Amino acid sequence: MGLNSAMAPIEEWTPPAGPARAVVRPRTVFSLVLDDPKFGGLEIKVRSQTFAEWTTTGTAIVWPGDDATEDAKNQYFRDLVARFASYIVWWNLTDENGLPEPIGTAALQGLDRSVVLDLFTAWNEAQSGKITGPLDQPSPGGEPSVEASIPVDAA
Repeated sequence: MGLNSAMAPIEEWTPPAGPARAVVRPRTVFSLVLDDPKFGGLEIKVRSQTFAEWTTTGTAIVWPGDDATEDAKNQYFRDLVARFASYIVWWNLTDENGLPEPIGTAALQGLDRSVVLDLFTAWNEAQSGKITGPLDQPSPGGEPSVEASIPVDAA
């Protein structure tokens, strides 16, 4: 999983003969399979952020501070939900009649607060490589884990 650190500088480079091998830009999609009963069997596939999306100046969603107004704090959480929803590629969420819910902020806002926050945290931690185990089991460090066993699909 890394670059070959034993690579020597190239004095003279000649391109390979024939057509170059094309590589599709790799994208990671996390499959959040949520075992805790509070999730009701919800499964979500959500892609990771690209490096550019992660590092673009002015796109960070920053907590306004504990002393901020209620409106500012609520806007922070609405922004988090909108950001998370924009990365969802699939889910099995349905309405009360069993009809598929369209992926988007409205459907996420209709879920329990703790479910939405746990989903966002699981996605964030998966991108950071902090995958430790199912949501309903403690992590090896003894603190409760907020992510599911997250298999990774290449997209």
